[in-house]
Amino acid sequence: MYRSLIVLCTVAALCTSAVAHTPPKGAASSLELNPHGIGHLLVVPYFNTQGGNATLLNLFNASATAKAVKIRFRGAGNGDELFSFQVFLWRRDAWTANISTGVNGLPVVTTSDRSCTLPAVVNGEPFRTSRLNPALTGESLANQAREGSIEIIAMGDVLDGTPLLTAITPSAGTPPCTPSVLNSLARFDGQLAPPSTGLIANWILINVPQTTTWSGEAVAYEARLNGAASTGNNVYFPQTTVPLTGAEVAGYTSDPLYNFAKGGPIVAPASLNLPDLSTPYTSGVDSPQDQATELSFD
Repeated sequence: MYRSLIVLCTVAALCTSAVAHTPPKGAASSLELNPHGIGHLLVVPYFNTQGGNATLLNLFNASATAKAVKIRFRGAGNGDELFSFQVFLWRRDAWTANISTGVNGLPVVTTSDRSCTLPAVVNGEPFRTSRLNPALTGESLANQAREGSIEIIAMGDVLDGTPLLTAITPSAGTPPCTPSVLNSLARFDGQLAPPSTGLIANWILINVPQTTTWSGEAVAYEARLNGAASTGNNVYFPQTTVPLTGAEVAGYTSDPLYNFAKGGPIVAPASLNLPDLSTPYTSGVDSPQDQATELSFD
């Protein structure tokens, strides 16, 4: 499933206007599958909250560097974005959550984890339906949000001695998550270095009424140089609703619904919609379309 979702992003051509700013570059020249499940970009191929199912997600930062990480849920039907947020993982830290159907029929994220996130509150938040087929309503609409895939992206390593590191450092088990620091993070923020490897995730699908479970590891892509793990590009974008320009879309995503060509985008893109799996991550990739192609054939 993860391959089909990535390939979907290359369906439409995007405008080719120049991008005004580029992210700080890492040293890696390629993305490669890591059979040991550790990397920079992770794909959980399936989550499901249909018919009594719930999905448990476990995300680990196995490195000695704190990281800013993007998590995005996509629908199975068309790869539409359902919900996204950022989590800031301390060194060798974990983030866990349960995804199940809430009282309104839409999936919700339930977590008691104390890691800092943007937005600040993720627990109990329902998935969004704004990108789903507008002809659907009620149960048919909610049904389209109850299964799909999850993408996880290391956006940057948190530098020592920065306000951001202080804000996400646990004290008696709980980081302060200082709002003024987290909410002021900028595009390709200077408090973030190009991301190193170290992310691992697994998932457990549980059907309580039937007392059955399924589980697996996330597919891991690692940014490498000459076959060894290296650093990817800093791809941090603020988790805000600030609109993206056509140049930004052309430079950082191949999502066809954000295409500014031929009359404008079908869905208005915002900063919180980036990065995605097509955002150029290594020096060997010149465009979002090239990035999507590389991942599709790895």
